[in-house]
Amino acid sequence: MQEPPSYANRLRTKACRETTRFIQHKLLTGAAVAISAVIMRLALWSIHRVSLTWTEVWINLFIIAGSYVIVFIGAFVVNLFRAPWLLDAERAQQIAVVAEKLEQRTGELASLTEKLEASNRQSQTGTTFANLIEDGKALELRMFTSQTGADFSPLGLQLNDWIKRVEHALIECGLLADASIFVHSGERPSDEQMKAIPFHLTKQVWKHYDIARITAYLAKFQEIVERRNL
Repeated sequence: MQEPPSYANRLRTKACRETTRFIQHKLLTGAAVAISAVIMRLALWSIHRVSLTWTEVWINLFIIAGSYVIVFIGAFVVNLFRAPWLLDAERAQQIAVVAEKLEQRTGELASLTEKLEASNRQSQTGTTFANLIEDGKALELRMFTSQTGADFSPLGLQLNDWIKRVEHALIECGLLADASIFVHSGERPSDEQMKAIPFHLTKQVWKHYDIARITAYLAKFQEIVERRNL
């Protein structure tokens, strides 16, 4: 694995880059000045017949080139002192970019986790409600098939317990209004619900009230589950 450059090398590299960038901006201006100086010299020589030798032309060009060298060296020295601050600024910017990406990834991960948890909660809720519906149907079937008052009597207590379990499950899902509606849906069966008792149970009058209740409760609970898509 290649080792990263030392801090001193990074300082020199940064100073050279900043100096080169500075000189590049001034290069066109310097070239224009050099050309203008040569043109002015030629113009003076042509119009006023001022003596001009190639030595003077070269001296002028060397002065311009020397000025550039001095400016380059001076800029390099200045940028060498500026390099630590510039490197720190670059590093801070890189850290900010990485932190922003990390925050974005963290947000995406949190959003995904929230969706997964919501999906799991919905799946668990669906399983819980499905089990409650199955328990209610099984209890209803036992009410239908029980033949004596002694067998039927404990089923009323089981019905009350089932109602509390369903109410608690709805409240845990934040469905407070639906929980209240459910609790009151089979509290007092109407005449129509009482008349809906199957014909073969007509003579077992002692069953009618609780069977009408569980039928009403099951119907309302299934309606809530389907309406809420649980």
